[in-house]
Amino acid sequence: MPVRIICGHRVWCQRYGETMCPEALFAFYMVPNNNGSGVAGELTICGTDPAHYKGKIAWIPLIAEVYWTISLGSVYVRGTTITNGTQNGIVDTGTSFIAGPTDAIKKLQNVFSLAGATNGTEGMYQIECNNISKLPAVIFTLGGQDFVLQGSDYVLQNNQTCQLGFTAFDLPSWMGTPFW
Repeated sequence: MPVRIICGHRVWCQRYGETMCPEALFAFYMVPNNNGSGVAGELTICGTDPAHYKGKIAWIPLIAEVYWTISLGSVYVRGTTITNGTQNGIVDTGTSFIAGPTDAIKKLQNVFSLAGATNGTEGMYQIECNNISKLPAVIFTLGGQDFVLQGSDYVLQNNQTCQLGFTAFDLPSWMGTPFW
């Protein structure tokens, strides 16, 4: 997940103004299903590491610099519209979960239950790990582009039970539009 730097932060601007750092961006690489390898990810400063992605990078414009806020168009799964219209999303590298409004997460969980997922602890849905392939693709529309997550992309594996990486999180109404 590469990020372009907007020079409002003095420390970053000083670093990116130097010839040692020709690209004013940094990128995070998250290792999927670490499996005890000891490497959980990587931060690349002054560019990206092409070994960690294929094709072109999709740049999504920020609608606010606070929390890397982006516009989320829609969320679909198996032809079902989970959310439609513009909501805000926050790009967060500090959590393993995709958080969304409770009503949207409940719609997702209803679809996941058709694939054999069940309500586990603290409202988090789970599925037997050998049934991950039965989970549907979840499609997020960001910046007019569709991003498809397969079941293996949004499941956290833990022995024989796998937890679905979606969680409900409602922000106070004073913050405005619901966030993902």
